[in-house]
Amino acid sequence: MASSGRRTPNGVTRSSGASSWVRAELNRVDWSDAVSDAFGRTKAVLERRGDRVEDMDAAIAAHAAAHDATLLRANVDDMQRIPGVTIEDWSRPPG
Repeated sequence: MASSGRRTPNGVTRSSGASSWVRAELNRVDWSDAVSDAFGRTKAVLERRGDRVEDMDAAIAAHAAAHDATLLRANVDDMQRIPGVTIEDWSRPPG
C-alpha cells in the first residue's frame, strides 16, 4: 500500500496533511536568547535542588516561561517541579 506521508527514523509514517494542519493552526515560537536564558535558569535551579528533568521538558518549559505563556499538558508531573511555569492540565475536565 502506498503512503503519501513521510517516514520517520523509527519507521512510522507521518501524514503530511496532519503536520501541515498543525503548522498552520498552532502558534509556535522560535528558540531565542530569552528561551536560552530561561532554559539555563531552569536547569540550574533544578540541579541545585538535586531534581532532574529531561532536557526536552526543560526546553518546553523554557519556551513557556520566556513568553509568559501557559503550558498545556496532559502529563503535568514533571512540569510541576519547574519554577516559573504556569501549567494547565487538559486531561482533567473543567471544574
